Amino acid sequence: MPGFGQPLYPDGDPRARILLGMLSADPRHAPAVDAVRAVSRVIRERTGAHPNIDLALGALALATGMRDDAGEVIFATARTVGWMVHALDEYAQAPLRLRPVGRYVGP
Repeated sequence: MPGFGQPLYPDGDPRARILLGMLSADPRHAPAVDAVRAVSRVIRERTGAHPNIDLALGALALATGMRDDAGEVIFATARTVGWMVHALDEYAQAPLRLRPVGRYVGP
């Protein structure tokens, strides 16, 4: 089910928990938060799956009047920043830990 479940977080996506908690703190976002809670309850009862960051970003976009694709843009931006920080960290390591080394063994 899109927006639910995350293999790395079988007990629930902490990113979603934090973002949904932040949305819950603002009464202006109550309609979106209430909808998320209602749908989440049904999905959890039927599948055991918890909301993931995709659902939380969708709720953020809906609650704040963003464009429909805003959640994807936010996710991609955050992921890109994370990759860059990871790459910078790897460049500082000697030797590079995650750089695969190819060895030709053919004819």
